[in-house]
Amino acid sequence: GEQAGEQAAGTYLLTAVLMHTGPSASSGHYTARIRDPYGDGQRGDGPRSAGRWWSCNDECVSEEGWGEPSGAARQSGVTLLRRSAAGGGRLFASKTAYMLQYTRRSELDEARAAGPPQAPQAVLSALREANAALRARARQYDDDVAAVEAKVRSRDEYLAALSPLLQAASPAARSLPDARWVPASWLRSSLALLREAEVGPVPNGEIRCEHGKADPAKLGEMRLVSPAAWRRMVERFGGGPELDTAGCAVCVRAALRTRRTADRTAQLKEALGQALSSPPSEEEEAFLVPKAFRAKWAKWRNEGVADATGELRCKHGGWLVDGARCISAAAWSHTEALFPDSTPLPRESTSACAACSAERRSLLEGAKGNAALRAAQRQQFGRLLAEEELPAEVLSAGSPLYLLDAAWVQEWRRFLLAKTQTQLHPGPPSSAGLRCEAHGCVEVRPGHTHARWRPSRGASAAERAVSERLATRCCLATAAEVEVLCGALAAGASPEEL
Repeated sequence: GEQAGEQAAGTYLLTAVLMHTGPSASSGHYTARIRDPYGDGQRGDGPRSAGRWWSCNDECVSEEGWGEPSGAARQSGVTLLRRSAAGGGRLFASKTAYMLQYTRRSELDEARAAGPPQAPQAVLSALREANAALRARARQYDDDVAAVEAKVRSRDEYLAALSPLLQAASPAARSLPDARWVPASWLRSSLALLREAEVGPVPNGEIRCEHGKADPAKLGEMRLVSPAAWRRMVERFGGGPELDTAGCAVCVRAALRTRRTADRTAQLKEALGQALSSPPSEEEEAFLVPKAFRAKWAKWRNEGVADATGELRCKHGGWLVDGARCISAAAWSHTEALFPDSTPLPRESTSACAACSAERRSLLEGAKGNAALRAAQRQQFGRLLAEEELPAEVLSAGSPLYLLDAAWVQEWRRFLLAKTQTQLHPGPPSSAGLRCEAHGCVEVRPGHTHARWRPSRGASAAERAVSERLATRCCLATAAEVEVLCGALAAGASPEEL
């Protein structure tokens, strides 16, 4: 008996196996099989004689089965040998690293007799809460999976019932008189999505015209379905209205008219372009149009201009013949078709506006007079034109001097220096800008105007500031200069008015 006890005390049992899987010792993955000494051990020397075995693979822990492994459960690199070990055990050969851990059997018996260690109450409470939360999440996950599966089954049932009803969408069935239109984008969504809320009701208002029928202009955006399929869709999703295959005859006729008009307009544009390339001869009939018509008629047409001759009409209601060009009768017929509000202006019978002609002659005569006046005044008033100051002897002579408004002087200078004949003279000399509006008196003290021409040496800062302000508002002129200006620029004007 004593010898048997010593043998039992010296017996070791396998309690853990650490296995490595990978191409080298510095990389790979470790898993472990650990014996539970407190489990429901079986009698004998088999693998379950001293408790259950647990397989530990990262966060996954499961009870180890001891049957013959197959497929993915077979350990990579481990081979079960045909011969058996002593005592009926199995023998394995491994090409990968592993470690076996043995524990004295007497220690296992003592541990089993003492029972498993008890964790602290705080740890047990935290564990119970974590397990409860995990079970709740698992139940919620199962519920979500069940809900999705139910929706998938519902959709599959819907598609199975709808598939044979969608035959009206095929080209061969488009002649069915009782088919119904639905938007193509909505039909694709209803066949792909799970929830009715994601699909929404049938939005047939998007493909309906203003007359309440299927809009022929949106034919590429809609599909035909059979009446049975339509009823099935409305029962499941709702929406509408119901649109049959008849479509809208009013919209079809309007579209046909628009297309014919566009074709006719394109033909007229091509014909007009060809006709304008050949100017009319002196003998053939011709019509007047604006000079820019040949270059701008296409732009006017695109902008919606209806009168091609509008630019030739003057303010008196006549015609500006001098600003016109001639086109052939063939070109004019195309022009009338493209610009229906145009007025026919035959070359032989259209005369220029008499009032405009008289104004033009007056302007030419005035321009000639202005040219002569400019030349004379540039010679007479070189000082004012060059903005030169009055000589000191003139300022000290005691002769009367006149204040001219600086704004008028600038207009007068522009008139003399203008390079075109359209610049008009500014009228008689003026000092209106130097008078107050309330009383009509001069705002500038005449005595202070000499500060503009006094040497700056010895003048105070305030005097220099006054001088600068005066220089921007007024200009001094002699009596002789003002008299000539009044007589030349405006007959009857008097220097006393200044």
